[in-house]
Order: sequence, then C-alpha cells, then structure tokens
Amino acid sequence: MPAADESDQADGIWNRTREMRRWFAVSILTFSFTFGSTVFFREVLGLAAELSFFITLTLTIVGGFLLCRSYVYRAQDGSIVAQFLKYLSSVSVFRILDFILFVLLVRVAQLWYPLAMAIILPSTAILKFITMKKLVFADEPAQPRAKGANGH
Repeated sequence: MPAADESDQADGIWNRTREMRRWFAVSILTFSFTFGSTVFFREVLGLAAELSFFITLTLTIVGGFLLCRSYVYRAQDGSIVAQFLKYLSSVSVFRILDFILFVLLVRVAQLWYPLAMAIILPSTAILKFITMKKLVFADEPAQPRAKGANGH
C-alpha cells in the first residue's frame, strides 16, 4: 500500500515540523529567561557573571524538561523519572559545554557577557532538538501483542 506509506510519511514530517516549531518557541522563551535572569542576577543583585549564568542554567533545566515533555514532544506516555534522568544527563552535557564556552568567551576572549550568551545559546539549538528527540523523548517502540490461546 504505497498510498498509506506516503500518508504515514507525510504525517511524520508534519509532526516533526510542528515539534520543531514548538521547540523554537520554547527555545526563544528559555533564551529570554536565561538572558534576562542572568542580567538581573548580575546587574541588580550584583552576583558574578559566571555565578549568575550558572544559577540561571540550573533553573532552566527543570522548566525546560517540563516544557519539552508536555509541550514540544508531548511524550507523557513514558516514565517521567526515566525521561528526566535521560534529559538531565543530556542537558547536563550541553549546559557544561555552554558554561565552558561562556567562560572562554568572557574570560579568555574578553567578550561582553551578554554577547557571549547571544552567541552560545542559539548556536546549539538544532543539535539539542535532535538529541532530545532521539535520546530522551523518542517514541516508545510498539510492544508485540501477546498471542492468545488460539495463536491469534
């Protein structure tokens, strides 16, 4: 049935497109929160730029997980604990990379910290989207049905 396969493929592409649009909406939201919170902690509360960015990244982890699980990927069928642990592992790698790049750009390259954030945060968005979809919120494989007593 080629028509059904084409229809399934079109539905899959359409679903991925919707997920990507939701991902970018959440990315803009989390970028704004991360940027604004870091500036607030630095400029209003007087914390060091590195500490401000670290605190904000930590706060973003839980909010990002909840938004990805419920809104972006709509992956609420799996275990929330298992998903959170996978999310935490993968996002930790990204956040450590973000933080290392931030310190390098601010301390070594002497960039103004808002410019460093504007470079770092959007630069890994596509990689994060793919990683989250494939490793964290992947569609659960269909479980084979148990055969009844008559083999059907």
